[in-house]
Amino acid sequence: MLPEHSISTYAVFWKQILDKIRAGEDMSKDNKKKNRKKPVISISLLASNRKETTRKCLDSLQPIMEQIPSELIIVDTGCDEEQRQVLEEYADQIIPFTWCGDFSKARNVGLEAASGEWFLYIDDDEWFVEIQEILNFFKSGNYKRFGYATYIQRNFLDLEGKHYSDSWVSRMIRLDKDTCFKSKIHEYLHPLRGECAGLHAIVHHYGYIYSNAEEKFRHFQRNSVLLKEMIEEEPDVMRWWVQLMQEYRSVNEHQDMLTLGEEGLERFKDRTLYSERIDIGTFYIGRLTAFIGMERYQEGLEECMRAFEDKRNTDLCMACICLAAGEIHYYLKHWSEAEKYTLEYLDWYKKLKDKEKQLFVEKMALLVNEAFDELRIKKAYSLLICIDLRQHKTEYLKEYLPKLQWEDSYVYLFEDMMTTLTEGMARTPYEEIFTQLVNIMNKHGGLWGQFVTRVEHWEISQREGLERLMYILSTVEGKEEYLWHARIRSAAMREESEKLPQLYQDYFDHVEHIFDMRPVLKDIAAEHGIMLEEYYLGIPMGRWMNQVRDYAVAHTFADFKKTWDELNRIKTKDDIHYLFYEMWTAELELLAEKNWNDFSHCKNLLLNYASVTLDFNKRYYRQEIFEMYRELLPLSVQTAYWLHRAFETEEKDRSYHQECLKNAIGLYPELADAVKAYIRLRGEEQIRKEQEVWKAKRELWELTRNIKVKIRELLDKNMLEEADTVLTQLKTMLPHDLEVVTLGLQIKLKKLEAGC
Repeated sequence: MLPEHSISTYAVFWKQILDKIRAGEDMSKDNKKKNRKKPVISISLLASNRKETTRKCLDSLQPIMEQIPSELIIVDTGCDEEQRQVLEEYADQIIPFTWCGDFSKARNVGLEAASGEWFLYIDDDEWFVEIQEILNFFKSGNYKRFGYATYIQRNFLDLEGKHYSDSWVSRMIRLDKDTCFKSKIHEYLHPLRGECAGLHAIVHHYGYIYSNAEEKFRHFQRNSVLLKEMIEEEPDVMRWWVQLMQEYRSVNEHQDMLTLGEEGLERFKDRTLYSERIDIGTFYIGRLTAFIGMERYQEGLEECMRAFEDKRNTDLCMACICLAAGEIHYYLKHWSEAEKYTLEYLDWYKKLKDKEKQLFVEKMALLVNEAFDELRIKKAYSLLICIDLRQHKTEYLKEYLPKLQWEDSYVYLFEDMMTTLTEGMARTPYEEIFTQLVNIMNKHGGLWGQFVTRVEHWEISQREGLERLMYILSTVEGKEEYLWHARIRSAAMREESEKLPQLYQDYFDHVEHIFDMRPVLKDIAAEHGIMLEEYYLGIPMGRWMNQVRDYAVAHTFADFKKTWDELNRIKTKDDIHYLFYEMWTAELELLAEKNWNDFSHCKNLLLNYASVTLDFNKRYYRQEIFEMYRELLPLSVQTAYWLHRAFETEEKDRSYHQECLKNAIGLYPELADAVKAYIRLRGEEQIRKEQEVWKAKRELWELTRNIKVKIRELLDKNMLEEADTVLTQLKTMLPHDLEVVTLGLQIKLKKLEAGC
């Protein structure tokens, strides 16, 4: 073993070696940076500790970093040590920044550190999925002809990535000395000079999906406060106004949208430059959205006419207004006008969808930019279907049904579509398309639930066309409970009673929750002489047990007991199915009881539980198990056994009775409270009885004392016969009382003296 001073010497030696190695590595890094060519593009990332997406973002930048002379500058606005290490794997520079509530200030820190010819910025909650056009743009040298460039930001509306809105964003610019970011929120690069290159690169962004309403509202509050400050400082900058309109729309602040829209239209009524006209549409679309949301349809219609007359609105905005007009006319039940404007919207879509340059510019208007999003187009299709069905027609249903992309996990439909489909199918003569539609919805869980709810409401209100609805549902493939319900109802309505026995058998064979059978099916069975008991008792015992348990978990005791009462009404046989349900009823009744204050009630419930539980289980277990191997029994059964023994020995052996109750408490915790309550109430009952006995004795003593006094009074008055009569009655109560005997002797002596 080396001496301590030797260990110390070696440690210093190796530390010096490692320091030299590290110094060499640092010099190597510095030399590489010195030898690196001037970057063509500087990429700036604002990092805010988003651990779920940051690495994905950084990885998506690697093709640019590898193929184009680049530098990556990360502005750290508050990452922890773990996240900082991730950033260091990728960054050329990491610049710490203390957050001050101003996005431009944070962005400008990264911009000022940039040394590239071009500048690109990105957030840590987005990442490139298509980047080839950016690579080509720089590798070809084409970037030298342009002053700035845009690419597509795909803002997703759901976590599954099915629905989104695309926006062209100006995130790339040729760096000039005066290039800078402006705006505290929704910051942008300024000034934009030269020609713009539209690149079909795509960045995915999930930043507008919130985990809950509170998080969404906090985001709105932060943004709206900053925007209001900027409007106060620069009231004539339309950009702040339209961005605030978008914020109001995000949280459905409809009244604020109406107010802001009207104020904006008034303030900017003289703006006629094309770059300004583009944003005018945001005020109109915001107000129309608010009127529809507040169900102020007549005012919304007037706003549509006003918007149509404003020649400043772009073609894309006119398409938006047409769709809003179609929706408003629909709610006002103006079917022909609703159809006209919705079709005009689709005509605009056909005219503009391939005019990429025009759309590129006009989509810069917020709210208007969503005109031809997938959801809006689907809304138009489903709106036309609803308009048609309201008029008892199905042409649009046949035309547009395949275009609604039913295979998606989430299918967007016009909000009134489920109600309209239900009414349309009820009031329109049957067509095969209805069965096709319902079959599609049946395979789509969310839509199916909505549709069945509407049909159930129709059924409860007994509205016209119910027979048609039930028939359509009866033709749908599937084994859901409501389909079997509809098949039985349809057969009954169509007087096809010969089908009913088999339909009821199918219902009991396939429906998961048999005890939830709707009353109308029970009424149909009674009306057609169908005995439901045979179907209940035909259920295999294992399935019956599971059904009872599941029903107990999903329902209140009151509902469970109600079903037991119904079973008792149809019961004609002594069957183990009934006994199992009764056993569960007895246990649930104990568990449902909260106020234990009646001894007889408590005892009867426990006695019933013990009797029924043993009765059922003795059909499953041999007698010797109960006598010799009780520990093999379920705890609930063991508890029932000890309760039964306790009640048997209650008067015969009180010590054993107490022991049995103690065993019952310790075995099955679920019933411990009930058993403890019984013990407490029994003790109280015994005290009450003893008190009653004592009270009765005291009352008897008082009575006999008064009678004795009366007899003495009669003796004093020589009313011997009356005294003797009273004494005779007293002897029946106290035959051996010494004082009574003495009084009798006194009466006899007095009679002798009187010669009686």
